[in-house]
Amino acid sequence: MSGKKILCCGILRHELEHLLGEQNADITYIDAALHVDLNKLAQSVTENLRGIA
Repeated sequence: MSGKKILCCGILRHELEHLLGEQNADITYIDAALHVDLNKLAQSVTENLRGIA
């Protein structure tokens, strides 16, 4: 593993995986629907960042 950790919106899954190609990375995707509720988005980002730190 390269040590890369990425937190990303799930809507970008295909694009990110295409760009990374064969590179190894630990990717955590957040549900794209969270963009409609900024409080839930902030909570999810915070929780996920704590989980991948």
